[in-house]
Order: sequence, then structure tokens, then C-alpha cells
Amino acid sequence: MLMHDIDGLFAVKSSKLEDSFSLQKERRILGRFLGSNEVIGCYGDCVIVGRGVFKYNLLLEYAPKGSLLNLMKDYGGWGPESHVRKHTQMLLKGFSCIHYNGHVHCDLKPANILVFPCRDHGVRGHHLKIADFGLAREPGEDDSDKLLHILSIPRDAMLCLPSL
Repeated sequence: MLMHDIDGLFAVKSSKLEDSFSLQKERRILGRFLGSNEVIGCYGDCVIVGRGVFKYNLLLEYAPKGSLLNLMKDYGGWGPESHVRKHTQMLLKGFSCIHYNGHVHCDLKPANILVFPCRDHGVRGHHLKIADFGLAREPGEDDSDKLLHILSIPRDAMLCLPSL
């Protein structure tokens, strides 16, 4: 979903509140990379109610050029070698930033690499940012954390929210 803010467009990822564990985790992780040129920007989150359903929304930087997967389809492959070299440098810088902060992405694929327009020395090109951190691992996290979270919350309790 796309929405407008004062400066332009932003993307919205949404899920039912009771199913929003991975989106909330993504919000928490993206908050650690504010201002990063390598990781997609997050403007915040909110809970809305519509037709009796609570929805959790994550407000994200909009990528007008789509994903690396779209770009590869346009090229009919990886594209010119000079672009591949530049894209590889951008991605390695992004992975380095993520790993330096103790995170592991766990879902890297062309669809999760977003493409932004840029001008490098007057030449039109692309800037890549890493997105979709819902499956990422945080420092100190192990798989039992997810299972405990799912098992410890009674379904009815997930529907009860404090006053907004």
C-alpha cells in the first residue's frame, strides 16, 4: 500500500495485530539503522481499527524503482558488468553494516533489495537498499524465542489492547 506524507510517498506494510510479530520485530531492527544509506528507512508504526479488526502498520521509505528483481527483469539478467560491480559494492557495504550491528538478515533475495534513483557524478544510476527484516536474527536471539512468544500469548489476550 502507498500513502502520501508531506515529503512524498511512503510504503505501508500491514498485518492483523495478532499476526504482527515479524512486522514489530522488523520495526525494532529498522530503528537501529535510522539514517543508513544501506538499509530502507522506517518512519514509524501505528495500529488502526477498521471494521472491528486491529491492524498493525509499518511505515517505510518508498522505492520508486521497485526491487532488484524488477531491475533484473528489465535488464533480462544481471545487467551491464559496471552496474553489477556497483550493485555488489553497495550490497556488501549494507551487509557489513547489518552484521557489524550483530544482525543476520536470513531472507536475502533480489525481491528484498530495493532500488532508488540516484545521480553519481551526473550519471543516472541506481542506489540499492536492503529491506524486509521480518525473518532477521537479532543479537542474542535464538529460535526458541519465537516459539516461546507464540506459545505464551493466549489468543484472547492478543485481541485486548490498552486504550489508544
